[in-house]
Amino acid sequence: MKADQTTYKTALGHYRNGQFEQALQALHPLLTQTPVDAEALNLAAICAIDLGRNEEAQAFLQRVVAANPKAAGIHVINLGNLLLDRRSLPEAELALRQAAARLHPDDPVVLCNLAGVLTATNQLEESEAFYR
Repeated sequence: MKADQTTYKTALGHYRNGQFEQALQALHPLLTQTPVDAEALNLAAICAIDLGRNEEAQAFLQRVVAANPKAAGIHVINLGNLLLDRRSLPEAELALRQAAARLHPDDPVVLCNLAGVLTATNQLEESEAFYR
């Protein structure tokens, strides 16, 4: 097993045991690598969310999306949802529009979350179209 896989599995074990800080510490070597390890950054974001460190989670997810926007998939959705939860509505709208347009055009969760952002920003006509 490669060292990176061992490191990731160790971090994942900490996460599954509710040891979010230890998981982040275990992930640290993977978070500083180039190219970006998308799975490590995603797990780090989830740990940060569970620790209530949403700014840190946002930074991890933004790094994943920036590194490879076309392959970002669930990471763009996670970023949009995190931004929505943080009431960063313009950024949430942008991330969810990206997810809807390029990655998951028919995903009901993405479309519903985008509609929610549009409703919150008083873009009611467009919001209604996404709810259909």
